[in-house]
Amino acid sequence: MVQLTERDLVTIPRSVVSTTAGEDTLVHDMITQQFYRLNDVGTRIWELIDSGHTIHAIIQTISGEYKLPDDVPASQLRDDVTTVVAELHRHGLVVISSPTITVPDPES
Repeated sequence: MVQLTERDLVTIPRSVVSTTAGEDTLVHDMITQQFYRLNDVGTRIWELIDSGHTIHAIIQTISGEYKLPDDVPASQLRDDVTTVVAELHRHGLVVISSPTITVPDPES
């Protein structure tokens, strides 16, 4: 499984298209000709990915939109979101990009 950090950006390749029907989303990989169905929460994660959100922003948005019980730790939501993203990645439906850190040249 891919190692994800909250700073990673998740994007959808051009070869992957989707359509929403009700609360579900049907995702089609045009290269492999495979179809995948996402439930309502998976659909919301997909929408946030499509809008160019980092994993951190996805977690924050889901946390705000879905009122979680007080006994559910934040780490559980983080694990759930990263599991969905990792599964999408495993099937080739998303691309994970880690941010690059630019270190200034000390002689500049």
